[in-house]
Amino acid sequence: MLRNERWIVYPLLMLSLFSSLVGVQVIKAQQDVLESITTRELIVVDDNGNTVATLKKQSDGYGGTFLDIFHDDMSTASIGGGKDGGFVMVFNDEGHRTVSMQNNPGPKPYSPTQGGIAVFDGTSDDTVLLTMANQGGGRIETYNSKGFLTAVITSNDQGHGGLALNRGDLLGSLYSYVLLSVGETGGYSLFSNVENNTIAFLGAGADNSGILQLNNEKGDERAIIGSVDKTGHGGIWLYDRYGDKSRSYTFY
Repeated sequence: MLRNERWIVYPLLMLSLFSSLVGVQVIKAQQDVLESITTRELIVVDDNGNTVATLKKQSDGYGGTFLDIFHDDMSTASIGGGKDGGFVMVFNDEGHRTVSMQNNPGPKPYSPTQGGIAVFDGTSDDTVLLTMANQGGGRIETYNSKGFLTAVITSNDQGHGGLALNRGDLLGSLYSYVLLSVGETGGYSLFSNVENNTIAFLGAGADNSGILQLNNEKGDERAIIGSVDKTGHGGIWLYDRYGDKSRSYTFY
């Protein structure tokens, strides 16, 4: 090999060897695991630069950290947590919540320690809410398309099951108009539209016999059909409009 050729070939060989060593170091660096990453927001994008996921801390006073998943620039799922606990939310293709599982799922009287699952109708209103009853046990609530409470399945104060039906408007969502419950005896109650007083009751009496009671709009007794405790005979009790006088019809 001529001297001039050596001046050309040897530098090329050295450059090739150096490049291969650098390549090995690059590959090794890519395989190393980072101990930690410090950032206020982490954004993941696809090959086209579209955001597919974000991990960030909110600055709205909630004090939470959220992981949001996107598709076509629309949020499809969210996982996070804050001062009231964690949550998982699922959204439809229009960005509305469809399922939410979280701590403290609703306003008062729900406790901050209660968990719940809410199913939405694709808008912003609860359709079905599964949570814990205040007196213990499970609780299921259903809502109409306007967001008003229409039905509740829960446990009553004695720990027995109960079903309450509400009228589907603002006033009706505050009071139950039909109540089916199990207590010491159990029964079916109807309530007035104004003061939420019991106006009718069909159930079992203290002696486990059937009883039908009719009240006025204030909840005062006006008529009772049942059985006499000691004899077991059937009886009818009628009261005047003031509740001061009554008449009874039975067998002696």
